[in-house]
Amino acid sequence: MIDLIINESGGVTLAHTLRSLDGYDALAIGMADGTATLHGPAGEKRIGALRPAMLEMLRPGMSGRSIRVSGWSVARVSPLAVRICH
Repeated sequence: MIDLIINESGGVTLAHTLRSLDGYDALAIGMADGTATLHGPAGEKRIGALRPAMLEMLRPGMSGRSIRVSGWSVARVSPLAVRICH
């Protein structure tokens, strides 16, 4: 499971269940097509595309975090740099 949550006041949260995503520390979002791509020591991984309404909520300088869950428990929380690409 991979979910991307955008909150205008709280930033961007990547919630997931995949241990393999722990190796990424940045999220690039292409404003032209909504493409969301993770970057980091583990390489590059496209995770999907955001809908226009989600793109409208993005602001320069938004904070981000990655949260891995296991069942109902939080297994890991780490910072996630958010890059908005025009």
